[in-house]
Amino acid sequence: MSQLLGAGEAAVVTRVCELLVPGSAAARPDRYLAATLPALSPADEDAVHAAIGVLAGVSDARALARVAGSAAVDRFRLLAIEAFYGDHTPPGRRGPDQADVLVVGAGGGAVASVLAARGADVLLLDSGPGRARFVSTVDEEPIGPPAAPGPAKAERAPASDVAKFHEHTGLLGAAGPFGPADLEPWYDRPVPVSRARMRRRHDVRRVLVDTSGPRPKVTGVACTGDRVLRAPVVVLAAGPLATPRILLHTQESAEIDSPSARLTGRTLGLRPARLVYGLRARAPGPRPGAGFTVEPAELPGPVGFAASLVDPADRPLWGGRLAEVVGGHPGWTGVRVPVTDDNTAVAGLGVGDEVVVGKRFSTAERLLLADALEAAVALLREAGACDVVWSGLFAAHPQGGAPMGDDPARSVVGPDGRSHDVDGLYVADASLLPAVLSVAPDLTVRALAAKVAEAIR
Repeated sequence: MSQLLGAGEAAVVTRVCELLVPGSAAARPDRYLAATLPALSPADEDAVHAAIGVLAGVSDARALARVAGSAAVDRFRLLAIEAFYGDHTPPGRRGPDQADVLVVGAGGGAVASVLAARGADVLLLDSGPGRARFVSTVDEEPIGPPAAPGPAKAERAPASDVAKFHEHTGLLGAAGPFGPADLEPWYDRPVPVSRARMRRRHDVRRVLVDTSGPRPKVTGVACTGDRVLRAPVVVLAAGPLATPRILLHTQESAEIDSPSARLTGRTLGLRPARLVYGLRARAPGPRPGAGFTVEPAELPGPVGFAASLVDPADRPLWGGRLAEVVGGHPGWTGVRVPVTDDNTAVAGLGVGDEVVVGKRFSTAERLLLADALEAAVALLREAGACDVVWSGLFAAHPQGGAPMGDDPARSVVGPDGRSHDVDGLYVADASLLPAVLSVAPDLTVRALAAKVAEAIR
């Protein structure tokens, strides 16, 4: 129980919520409130405690009717509705901490929607704080379909990129090596709008695995804070940094050692990029290059702009030159220059639960980064820039880390996202990609997630 909510207050919350929404006590509205209080503003937190005080003497429906319509009752009614219907378990289904499928990561919304539409009891877990909606309002929040990507992201993987999938992991399609024809049908697969259960503030540390049988199998997940949730199927969609982290913790705990397990986190691509800015330049259009693209980018605010800048030696910009450059804000025009790198970065476990990413750029990659920067500078000069500066490198679209393939020695999961080592364990995010795409991966990741969802029965 949170220190912000005492035992007596918890009893009031549970009793009043049960009167307002029969059955909601089983969903533990006191826990829901205790987890939410730290994210509230001081004024909202005070309002919650005041409402508890007003309703402390309410013990039955008759007493509740006397204060019906008050701000305190309205607040608690919304709390009970969210705690119950936001994580409601219909009669005959699994309990609040159980499900048919656990989907880990907000990126798994499409998978959760497809499976829930088929009738599965799906619980989507997200580590983010979410919104404390009961403080002021409640709005319906169906999970899926995800928002359509913007024009810059609505690109399908080029055939040359897809051809690398088989080369890297032995991935097979319907008639031999996996190719564009195997991916194309999944791009336009509709995602239904359906209501899967969702819980925020659930940071999954590892998948729970039963190793007593002939093959390891999923039994649930363990979250930070010793919270355990149970399901026979777990889908990891936490992103190409968090998904390998969860897999590494799982393999360590379950003592899983195999060629595919040892590959986890070791095939990460970063699609490294820079932001390049031209002073008083016209906004240029996108321009493809050999192994990179130059695309328009929004100018960040002064703080983000100043913090990102480096000098020609890639050292943080400071002093008079920094003051001169930032003094011209917002007169700078930006472009972004992502580069298609090799899948040679490594994501490992650091101190505590952090992910440490290591990358040693090859000579070819360094030359490609230099060519990309030179092209961006030239494009901005052509657009009338009288001065050009740029940011340090950042990971534009991390990909890989748990690649899909038919060869367990070169992949972490199979062609349907199913773990080579653990039954009931799937991956459905950008970690699946066997090779870095030369375009933004959003659309292709959604297509692969639809492919994975179809395989889960």
